[in-house]
Amino acid sequence: MAEPSEFRLTHHARKRMVQRMGLNKRAGDRTFRRAVTTGMWRSEMSDSLRRMCDAYWQRPHHQAGKASDYILSGGHVFIMRGTVCVTVIGIPKMISIRFLAENRRRQQR
Repeated sequence: MAEPSEFRLTHHARKRMVQRMGLNKRAGDRTFRRAVTTGMWRSEMSDSLRRMCDAYWQRPHHQAGKASDYILSGGHVFIMRGTVCVTVIGIPKMISIRFLAENRRRQQR
């Protein structure tokens, strides 16, 4: 994985952070850096959670040529294209419950 300083947000992703998370530019940058370092990447998820998330985000965005990976962090998903965050979307409750349970298991290890 690349260093957190190598990742960046697009203008569209910043607008979505303001709209969906209520964060200004600096707070959005901090939240994104925290998501990159402590969030759950697609490769770190269990199979069941990965399949569920793929159905919501990976397939639609990947088919449109917009996504190669995503990060779950803080109730939101950061859709990535390489080292660039393309957009930010809220996590549905069903996935949020699964994510929290898996995150607790991961921290206990």
